[in-house]
Amino acid sequence: MKQHLQDKVKLIEKLKEVREDLKNFELKLQIFQLNGELQHAHILNESISALQNKITLLKELVNSDKEILEEKITILRTEKDILNERLANIKGELQHAHILNSLGEQLELECEILEEVNTILRTEKDILNERLAN
Repeated sequence: MKQHLQDKVKLIEKLKEVREDLKNFELKLQIFQLNGELQHAHILNESISALQNKITLLKELVNSDKEILEEKITILRTEKDILNERLANIKGELQHAHILNSLGEQLELECEILEEVNTILRTEKDILNERLAN
């Protein structure tokens, strides 16, 4: 019986060792899992940092593009002002041309009238010269 009790004591001690080993294994497993989660968190953190860097670069590109577009808009507005000024000048020149055209037409009419008057005067001169000759 004593042997039987000693065997039971050994068995209980062995069971305690197994329990302790099991607890150690469970702790190691938890540490391993935590390390895995920590590595995963570290990878996620690096990914987030990389994305933040990309966002910063994209913001810089957008701001740069915005500045370029604002400069182009300023240039286009200046060109528009110049073109509007040229258009106003052309309209003024066109009005001047219309006035000159009207004056030219009036001068042509006056020339025709003067030519007719000149013809009449020559005819009268010829008649007077004939009378004087007779």
